[in-house]
Amino acid sequence: MRSIYLVFISLVFLLAGCQKEDQISMVRITYPYDGAVFFKGEKVKIAVDTNEETANVQEVHFSVDGKIVYTDKKAPYEYFWTTESSDVGTRNIGIRVLNSSTVLGEANMMVKVDSTFTDPRDGRTYKIITVGDNVWFAENLAWLPDISQPTEGSNSGKHYYVNGYSGNLVQNARQTANYQKYGALYNFTAAMAACPPGWRIPTDEEWMELERTIGIPAVELGKQGARGANQGAAFKAAYGWPDNGTNLSGFSALPAGYCWPGNYSDDDDAPAVFGSNLASWWTASSKDAE
Repeated sequence: MRSIYLVFISLVFLLAGCQKEDQISMVRITYPYDGAVFFKGEKVKIAVDTNEETANVQEVHFSVDGKIVYTDKKAPYEYFWTTESSDVGTRNIGIRVLNSSTVLGEANMMVKVDSTFTDPRDGRTYKIITVGDNVWFAENLAWLPDISQPTEGSNSGKHYYVNGYSGNLVQNARQTANYQKYGALYNFTAAMAACPPGWRIPTDEEWMELERTIGIPAVELGKQGARGANQGAAFKAAYGWPDNGTNLSGFSALPAGYCWPGNYSDDDDAPAVFGSNLASWWTASSKDAE
């Protein structure tokens, strides 16, 4: 009898759990995602989804840090927010769905707006992010005062390359799609002198601090080669890769490729070769790239 009694009680709880409840209003922000990083001057689409019947929704309020910036009265409910200098920092994006004065539902999320920097040498503007105490470029450097051909060695002196370009004219190299999208490639000597005034190549310790922020275990930070699980996805841009990243860090890494010195030989002054679908960065601590 005891086993029958227990089964009976289980069925009672199961049936009670299946009782139909009144529908609860659901409002969510479908874009951007919580914690997304944008940049000053960027136009950000804010999109909303709700399970309320369209006839029940009279208006949707969009707010930034509690201040209503737009009211939409027609589906699809969305707002294009153009970020300005005053928006730099962490911002609260709010949505409120109303029928007359009745609030049907609301949602909030946090996003970050970072700044930009213009290189005084050529007028090119870069997105920049702040991580901890350090400020980083969120785009590949594109300073190109000279151009080297891949047939030239890359160990002695400064050498500048554009992936896939084998000519000798800087102006032509700057017009290539790879330069426009990925910037330039540098050997160690050129990289140490390539940064704009007030900027420098980070040390290995500073790279490790950046890696720590995306969850790479401290015991792995000093390892050579691959480390961590799939935290690299947080560095990778959400587009442009065979397997796109999440860019949760805001670093926005793109597969700029490489110009490998020595044509894979032991002679660093042998002709270089181009590659793609990956990205490497110099550290000021070593001639080995990150």
